Amino acid sequence: MSRTEELRLQFDGVAATVDTARRVLADGRAVDLTGLEERVAALCTAIGAQPEPAAIGYRPRLIALLDDVDRLRSDLEAQRALLVRELGTLAARRQAIGAYAKKNLGK
Repeated sequence: MSRTEELRLQFDGVAATVDTARRVLADGRAVDLTGLEERVAALCTAIGAQPEPAAIGYRPRLIALLDDVDRLRSDLEAQRALLVRELGTLAARRQAIGAYAKKNLGK
């Protein structure tokens, strides 16, 4: 397999991981991104090892991947904000239940 084919497969794999993560988040499920940062770093290192004209040729795909990763970051932040709100609501409910239980147990 040529180095160009290997890089294409690396790109495709990272892009597929990001796309899958976004779909999983959209379904309201947790996503495991373990290893994604290392895979992106390895991809960037491999591109950087290419002769300059070849490396420059990857720029459009890198920009597109960066955009996808940025959208994933936004999705993760939105999910986190939702979880924070839900946890806040849960804490308030527990506090209300505790107060209600104290009031009723004291009777």
